[in-house]
Amino acid sequence: GGRLSARSCRQMAPDDTCAEAVKALYACKGKIGLLPKQCYPLVSYRGECDGAEHELKRCLAFAAYPEAASVLYDTSRSREARRLANQKIQRKMKRNHSSCHL
Repeated sequence: GGRLSARSCRQMAPDDTCAEAVKALYACKGKIGLLPKQCYPLVSYRGECDGAEHELKRCLAFAAYPEAASVLYDTSRSREARRLANQKIQRKMKRNHSSCHL
């Protein structure tokens, strides 16, 4: 739980499945003076784009592994089931990771 602490940028799915979520995130970053692929400042970032980050991660999770994403985002499922689903998704999504551009 708690506030999202994403400090890395993610590449968009090749088929643009999450294009709207990416646009929303980039727009949010622009509002706080960041370029689309720029990392959040460690000290001054106050979570302004956490909602957009969450929506993009959710979209990418469903695009990568719909069955596991359904478990992960179902709050009625046990914590352990959700943890295992998250692990499955993370393994599939790892290849889409890229570093932020400074």
